[in-house]
Order: sequence, then structure tokens, then C-alpha cells
Amino acid sequence: MNTQISNKDYDKILEFTFQLQEMNYNFTGNVLSSLSQIFEFYHLTFLLFDRNLNIKSLEGLNMNDSLFLTYKDYYHKTDIFYPEKYINYHSNSSILITDLMPYKEYEKTEYYRDFLSNQNLYFEIALPLKSNNKLLGGIGIFKGKDDKFFTKQEVSILNTINKLISYKLVNILTIDKMAMEKQILKECMKQPSSAIIILDSEYKIFHYNNSLKEICCKITKEMSFSNALQKLKTIIAANTINSMTNNNYMDIQLNSYNLKIISTALPSVINRFETFYIVYVDKISNFEEMFPQKYNLTKRESEITSLILEGYTNKEISSKLFISPHTVKTHVENIFKKVNVNNRISLISKANNFSDKKID
Repeated sequence: MNTQISNKDYDKILEFTFQLQEMNYNFTGNVLSSLSQIFEFYHLTFLLFDRNLNIKSLEGLNMNDSLFLTYKDYYHKTDIFYPEKYINYHSNSSILITDLMPYKEYEKTEYYRDFLSNQNLYFEIALPLKSNNKLLGGIGIFKGKDDKFFTKQEVSILNTINKLISYKLVNILTIDKMAMEKQILKECMKQPSSAIIILDSEYKIFHYNNSLKEICCKITKEMSFSNALQKLKTIIAANTINSMTNNNYMDIQLNSYNLKIISTALPSVINRFETFYIVYVDKISNFEEMFPQKYNLTKRESEITSLILEGYTNKEISSKLFISPHTVKTHVENIFKKVNVNNRISLISKANNFSDKKID
């Protein structure tokens, strides 16, 4: 037994443990509320990080709202406890300011001078939440300059509950991910499609299927799949930011393919709701019929036009259709004349403009 923790403190830890086990919704907010209610810590923050140690979720209790909002935008870069400092610690032990620097040096930092002092906060202890030495998040607990320094007793208590919170957080994240994947699978089955890509709220790729691999390069005109995937992601993000309709649905066309984008908010234990963008990719069914009709293209010219739009060279078209390069060249020249363009780029542009909506 830790001699610095009294029986009364163990009772509090036990109560916190019971409450922790019941936290299956709004986890971050409930943890902060329990820490405040049971251990009487007043100013608290809870951060969750993504795989690149960027802030994924940020919640505070009894923090200055206007200043707190600037933390994610800027002041996290000045935070002496930010992940670059966390990763130097290989345990789940709490970290005090004096573990990083003397107080005189701390008082000169931008983090204290421009951020904490404006909220009348001075002392801080950080609880790194880890799993197998991988940082998942962190809890910050603050006191004013006129308050007492964090005692050895408080540090011992926080070291104990830090392990409990970390363990529960791992379970919550695992269950949350499984529930998300199951729900997204259900959503995908509502719309039959040969190719699907799913992005999360930060426009990071959450999932794509094998069918997308087969057509991704054709859609984006990129040679490698990895470049094509990144370009497709960028196109989707650029067209959905501030552009989704009230029905959380939109269509965009790209190189004779239709991208049907559906924004869906799924329940999350961590963030209450998590937004995902489910994108169904299909060949525009009437394009190959209507475009040739408009420009009076022959069947062979239509075939060659489709291959040009998919990025094939004259040599590749010759091999694919079993005709001579000279014949291909003749057909391409005839296509250019009928469509009233001078080169492939203009043909592709005109084909894209043929759809009601066009993206660059």
C-alpha cells in the first residue's frame, strides 16, 4: 500500500473507479466531472491525439472559454507538456512542471505568460494516457498561484488513477472503433456500388474497397495507386468543405465517373458524434451513349474516346483494340474535328464539361 495515500483517499479512488466503469458515453467530459467532484480539482483539460499526435478531441472544465478555444489553434505549440515532452516519459506517471524546467524558466515561457496567466492559472500537472508506450491523450490539472502546490499525496493519487483512466480509454477506443466499422458497413450496404472510399471528419482515409483500387488511377489520371488515392481524397475534401447540402448529400463528376458523397454522423463514446464521408464511385451510365450522339461519333471513335479519357496513349489503344497506330491516329484526328478540339487535354475538358457539374 502507498503510505502517502490515506484510507479516505483510497475510498475516493474506489468511488472514482466505480464511476469510471460506468462511463460509456461522453467519456472525456465524464472523467473531468468525476475528477472535479471526487478529488476537488477545479480547472481541468482532456486531450485526445490521433496517430500523428495531432489534437483529435479537446475538452475543458472551468476554463476560460475564449482563451481555451485558442489552445487548439495556436497555444498547443507553446505547451511545455505537449507530446514532444510526453514521449520522453516511458511510464504513466504524472508530470509536474519541475520535471521539465525550473519555475523561473517556466514563468518566461509563452505558454505561461500569454496563456495560463491570463486565466489566473500557475501550477499544472499532466497525466499522459498511454497504451504500450503509445500516447493516446493527456489530462491537465491546474491550480492558481495562490493555491497550494500539488502535494506528494495528490501526485500519488493521480499516478494511481492515471493507470485506471488509461486502461478504460483503451477499451473505450477499441469498442468505439468496432462499433464505427459495423455502422459504416451498414451504411455502405444501403447504396449498391462497385467502388467505395470513406473519409473521417479530418478527411483521412478510413476505408476503401478493392473495386476502388481498380479504377482509382482512371478517375484521377495518376499513374500510381498511392498518388491516385491521395488526389482523390484531396478532390473530395476540396468539394465537401462548406459545400454539403442540408441533406448531407452531393454529387460531383470527374472523368466520366460520378462521385456520390454522403455525410453521416455516427454516435461516438469519445466525441458524442463522429462525421464520416462515404463516397460511392460509379461510371456515368449515360455518358458513353450521349456524348457520342451529341458529336456523331462512330462506334470505333466512341471506344477510342473512352480510352483517351481513361488515360490511354495511342500506342496502348492500338494494342488494346488490335488496330495499327496509324489507324488510331486517323480516328483521333477525326474525333478532334467532330468535337471541335485540337488536342487530348481539350477533349478531356470538354468531356468533363459535358456533365451538369464539373470539378477541376
